[in-house]
Amino acid sequence: MLYSFNREKIINFCQTAIDWIFLFLVFWIPLVFAFFHGTYNVFALDKVIIIRIFVSLAGLFFLAKIFLAGQLEYRYNRYFLVIFALLACSWLVSAIFAPIPAFSFWGNYERQNGFFTLIFYLLFFLLLIFNLQSLSIAKRFVYAMIFSSLLACGYGLIQFFGLDLIKWAETGRIFSTLGQPNFFAHWLILIIPFSVYALVFGARRVLTRSLIAILLAGQIFCLLLTYSRSAWLGLAAEIFLALLFFLFLKGRKKIAFGLLIFSIAAGIFASSFFSFSPRPAQLDYSLKSRLESVFDFSQGSIRARLNIWQYAASEIKEESSFRLFFGYGPDSLSDVFARHYQTSWPLDEKINTWPDRAHNVFLDIVLSFGLVGLAIYLVLFIYLAVLARRFFKTAMRDENYWLAAACVLALAGYFVNNLFNFSDIPEYLYFYLILGLLIFSLSRAAPRKEIKISLTVFSRAAIFISFFIFIAIFIFYFNLRPLLADRYFMRAVISINGDCPDALNDISKAIAWSGGNSLFYQGEYLAGGLLCFDKLPKNEQDQLKGNMLLYLESIPAENLFSFAKSKADVEALLAQGSDKAYVAAAEKDFTALAEKYPQISLVYEDWADFELKMGRNDAAIDIANQGLETLPLAAMASRGYFSHRPEIETQLISYYNLLGTAYAQKNEADSALSYYEKIVAVNSSYPQAYKKIADIYYQRKDLDKAIWYNKKGYQLAPQDYSWPLAIGLLYKEKGDSASAIDYFNQVLELNPGNQEAQSLLDGLKNKIK
Repeated sequence: MLYSFNREKIINFCQTAIDWIFLFLVFWIPLVFAFFHGTYNVFALDKVIIIRIFVSLAGLFFLAKIFLAGQLEYRYNRYFLVIFALLACSWLVSAIFAPIPAFSFWGNYERQNGFFTLIFYLLFFLLLIFNLQSLSIAKRFVYAMIFSSLLACGYGLIQFFGLDLIKWAETGRIFSTLGQPNFFAHWLILIIPFSVYALVFGARRVLTRSLIAILLAGQIFCLLLTYSRSAWLGLAAEIFLALLFFLFLKGRKKIAFGLLIFSIAAGIFASSFFSFSPRPAQLDYSLKSRLESVFDFSQGSIRARLNIWQYAASEIKEESSFRLFFGYGPDSLSDVFARHYQTSWPLDEKINTWPDRAHNVFLDIVLSFGLVGLAIYLVLFIYLAVLARRFFKTAMRDENYWLAAACVLALAGYFVNNLFNFSDIPEYLYFYLILGLLIFSLSRAAPRKEIKISLTVFSRAAIFISFFIFIAIFIFYFNLRPLLADRYFMRAVISINGDCPDALNDISKAIAWSGGNSLFYQGEYLAGGLLCFDKLPKNEQDQLKGNMLLYLESIPAENLFSFAKSKADVEALLAQGSDKAYVAAAEKDFTALAEKYPQISLVYEDWADFELKMGRNDAAIDIANQGLETLPLAAMASRGYFSHRPEIETQLISYYNLLGTAYAQKNEADSALSYYEKIVAVNSSYPQAYKKIADIYYQRKDLDKAIWYNKKGYQLAPQDYSWPLAIGLLYKEKGDSASAIDYFNQVLELNPGNQEAQSLLDGLKNKIK
């Protein structure tokens, strides 16, 4: 009896530990991020590592529980297990045969949502449905969601009122602890139906209901402040579906169908009206403007979405049979869209950037997991819809019934949002949580089923100990080590402009400790090496060259734009030194880049710069002109100002500068001058252009114009002592000693230790004496 009592006590402890681990994850995952920027991946890495560690611990407790009990109990239809097993297999096959299996298996650095993470969402879901035993426990998850949103919304309001102590790059829209406004909004629409559920069924006292009502209002207010139009549509879908559900319950089917038809017609009218109405070019985050732009297909992020969908569909049509059926793998779509990058995209998105998702749930699934993956997802949700329909027709309208209704509304909002966007780590976790709560509600009245575990005590103990050792190794090698690696990388990013050797050493440490992020850090080492190479002494350059060549051999440059570009850039760098063997290699790889990514202007900028440094001016001119063709100059002229215009103009200036330099090196001063003057026409506040114009006039012996253009540059960069030094030298050559002395004095005011200015000043003063 003592053994039996102790066994039951341990079983209860394991069950309690699982419940608290899951409550901790539901509450904490949306809130956690690298508060003090201890890691470079501020929002994703900490969240996903916590999920993997604690789901692993929950799995350990679950194994102990069923081994001690000698059986596995459940209420759910086994078809769910078959469907999810097939889904996991489709993920794995897609990841194994992805263009870069390491990225697809471990996840790309920014998202961290490869197979390795997806399988933990699925494990979380399976452990949830096998351990969720009562409605009271299910309601605890509802409370955990609500209390998590209380803190997240509080931080969002702090950002809105400008009281955040952390300075973020995002402005104008709140994102709280989720890292991006769309993710915060997406997460909120998953919670709002449960806040309504808690308001109706979770609160018994007036004060509690009042507090939940205030929080619900705060959630909706924060949702509006994210300015996330896809999430607004998701919330509208939840409200609309709730209204239809209410009408059907009341037997008002004709009204429900009429409302559905009217809503479709109103949506078509609004889309047509706003699409053909003039829209301001300026970036506008007013609520009115964002609401109007939901139906504006002509510009901005809506136009960008249409571009993405168009080329995602094109990619699907062009795919091989294998890719069509099994996809490119999770977290593997960046290079797909890089190949389809178009000249017009910078009008609506930042130049030389492209998505790593299709921003549409169906296109993302087909591109990532193929038609096989899509079919499995459809089977899952069709089967779930059939069970839900049967449940809502026959079940009693009690708390469990309305919990299921809240789950359906949240999933509907999730689906509508993902027609125009995609999920991140907290949204994925909550999706599987809500799916588990729905299956619990639908299956609560089903008879309990059992699977007996007939293993011997010794076999159970051996399996448990082996699993325990595996979990310990897994937590250390694949979670704690990557976290340490990212801290090294963060330290390198901070120090690379001031201390190249230490920064490169830290990136090397990040590679050694990184686990799944190794390829990303190797790519970053190449980028750091390109930045630091000329700053290092010869012996360190040789060591850096060896490391860069080693990493070039290991990265799959043919399957990712950033790797391919780094390879060509490294070869171009080495070609400029004593090793001329890399000249042909760089030329070959730049040509391949231009063929594979013909519309990405960065390719031609780096290529033209390489040709320029190799002294091949005509080739540089030809390539720079090809680069100019990748810019939407005609559309820019007709559109006027728009938010991404300055970025395009910066790229345009780079090409004009390359062309001007090439013509200057060919001693074609007039052509060089015309391009430098074009720079000034694009941006009159670009001081380097005035310097080059001044140099041309100096070569023509026109000292007055040389002085005038140097003075223009000095006005733009008054703290740069090189300007007054150049002006002083020109006045000295012109014979105006007084003006020369004045400008040499200005040099010494800006740079008191400047020996050249002091020597020139002393010489002029002695000459005057």
